[in-house]
Amino acid sequence: MDTILATCDRAGMLTDLTIDDRIKAAMAFQPTDVFIFAWGWDTTSDQQAAQTAEYINGLGEAWAQIGDGPQAEKPLNIGLIWPSTIHGDPFTYFSDLRLADQVGRQAGYALMRMIYQFNAGDMPRIHWIGHSMGCRIAASALATIEKSDPWAIGPGNTAVLLEAAFNNDALDDGRDYELAVIQTRIMVTRNQLDRACGEWYPAAERLANLFSDPTPAMGFTGPAAGESFPPEFELVDYQDEYPDASDNIVVDLTAMTQADGFKIDPLAGAHDDIYQPALWRLIARWIGRK
Repeated sequence: MDTILATCDRAGMLTDLTIDDRIKAAMAFQPTDVFIFAWGWDTTSDQQAAQTAEYINGLGEAWAQIGDGPQAEKPLNIGLIWPSTIHGDPFTYFSDLRLADQVGRQAGYALMRMIYQFNAGDMPRIHWIGHSMGCRIAASALATIEKSDPWAIGPGNTAVLLEAAFNNDALDDGRDYELAVIQTRIMVTRNQLDRACGEWYPAAERLANLFSDPTPAMGFTGPAAGESFPPEFELVDYQDEYPDASDNIVVDLTAMTQADGFKIDPLAGAHDDIYQPALWRLIARWIGRK
C-alpha cells in the first residue's frame, strides 16, 4: 500500500481536499497497524517525505531481520507534512514550537479521527513516530483525541518520540501532554550529544519565559534529569533485544552516537542521529510486541 502524505498549513489545517477519500480508500483494506510520521524543524516538505520513506524502509528491514511485528500483517503509512520554518533563528524556533502543537491539535487529531471514522474492521493499532518538534505534533494529537474522543483510540497504540523538543516534564500529571500517555505506550530517546535539544531548546525557553531558568528538553535528559526516571518509565540500552512491551521506555542514544561514527553537526550536534539499524531494530521489537 502506498504511503499517504498529508499536508497542512500554518493554522494546522489539512490542505489536501482529497485526504478524506484517500484515508477512506486505504482503510477499506482493513490495515492492522497505522504508522503516522511527523518530523522536525527546518525541514522542507520534500525532506519530510524522504525521511518518512527512509524510516519506513529502515523499520521494514528491521522487521525482516527479527521476524516479528506489524510488517507481517497489513500496515498503512501516513506522513504528516507541516510547514516548519527553513533556516530560522531562535525566535522562529520558538514560534515553530507552538506551531507544532497546533499542527498536532488540528491535523494530527483529524487524521486519527479519520482512521476511526473510516475503519472497516477491527480498530487498527496507531503508532506515532516523531522526531524533534514532530514529537510535539504526536503528543498534542494524542492528548487532544484523549480529551475529546477517548473512545476513538483502540488498544495497542504506541508513540516513539525521538529527541523530543518539549519539556522533560511535559508527560507528567498536570502538564501539556499528560493525556497522551493514558492509552498509548511511549518510547522516548535522549542523547547527551544533542545540541539542538541541549542548547537551542533552552535558548528558546529563555525567550519564552523572560530569561528565567529553562526546563530541560526531553530529548536531552529524558523524562527526568540524570538517571532518576518516573516509575512508569524504564531505562533501556539501545542494543536491548527484548524491551518489555508493557513498559514506557527511555533509550539513551549517547553511546550509539559514540559508536556509529555519526558526524556531529556544529549546530545540531547528534540531534539527527536517528537513522541507525540498531535503533530501528529496537523500535521494531518494542512496537511489534503486543
